[in-house]
Amino acid sequence: MLSASLLWSVRTFTGATFLYAGLQHLIDPAYFDPWNPGYIENLFLQCAVGSQIHNLLLGIVEPNAVSFVYAVGLCGFFGGNRFSHLDET
Repeated sequence: MLSASLLWSVRTFTGATFLYAGLQHLIDPAYFDPWNPGYIENLFLQCAVGSQIHNLLLGIVEPNAVSFVYAVGLCGFFGGNRFSHLDET
């Protein structure tokens, strides 16, 4: 069994990393600009090439790219605390 301090430090590091990456995307004006190559929909299209979930990305995610990004972000934010009870020893 891993020690609680090790698990705490790993969770803190990964949480800070994901928080930084998420904030970086939200403040990047190109991320939500449809005319920019860094637009989220263009990134989904690039990921779809050769992917096993090609049909999902092109059929569901790509037409609703911005809504999908917000939904995933909210699920990650509110669902991230669902496993906090596992740290109790």
